[in-house]
Amino acid sequence: MEAGRVKVTFLPELQHEMELVYQPEHVSEAKLAGWLCANLIDQYTDQASLMAFIASWLGTLTSNADFPLAKANRLKFVLRTMLGKRLQAMRKEAKLTAWQQTLFGDDAATRVRVGEGFEFEFHPDAYSPGRVSPRSNEFQYHYYPQVGDFDSEEEFLCALKLDQLCAKGVLQFWVRNLVRKGSASFFLQKATDRFYPDFLAKLADGRILAVEYKGDGYWTNAEDDRKIGALWAEMSEGKCLFAMVKKGTLSEIDAVVAGA
Repeated sequence: MEAGRVKVTFLPELQHEMELVYQPEHVSEAKLAGWLCANLIDQYTDQASLMAFIASWLGTLTSNADFPLAKANRLKFVLRTMLGKRLQAMRKEAKLTAWQQTLFGDDAATRVRVGEGFEFEFHPDAYSPGRVSPRSNEFQYHYYPQVGDFDSEEEFLCALKLDQLCAKGVLQFWVRNLVRKGSASFFLQKATDRFYPDFLAKLADGRILAVEYKGDGYWTNAEDDRKIGALWAEMSEGKCLFAMVKKGTLSEIDAVVAGA
């Protein structure tokens, strides 16, 4: 109290608390769920399934005493964003599970096939890298006159290793594989994206070798690439080989070829 005046300091806090407990008459859980369903863009989920998911999710949320319906309604735009991210995460998880079961399940051999009827062809006139290596003239056995540029010096050394194996008669030729170049790119399908091995080579006996170089910073997170590459080789009945190497391990290419 100052000079006969009363100063109230807790009104903003009280108003905030009242907002949390007050539920406008026009707000209901069904209406909020309907708004979220109408304002959440998800092209992969049909309306009925989306509505059922949102209703269940919202019901669980508002059953928490700390998150009443009035609060949920006030934060509906935030909830819409959260739901979108949750759906994306669930879809990614479902794709990964389906991919694992399809390609690595006990009966994968009935669904996975490598070989006749599924060959990839490097067309003589279909190689157009976005960046050409300024060191293309250092290679004698690349399938095309130009060589797609490398992401690092280590990748260049890996390519040089393949060229040397060609000179020794172990390989016939090799190709610096391109990424996302349509029919000019060789890839193996993963759960959520594609794996483009860095190099493809043809052995003297006609077998195919795929080589992927991984920098130290990417090696740990490359498990999916290793799995799909190894499966591709395994299901080819000996017609394909796969090697993933990193700095200091280029000799593993010799080991894979020798063990063919």
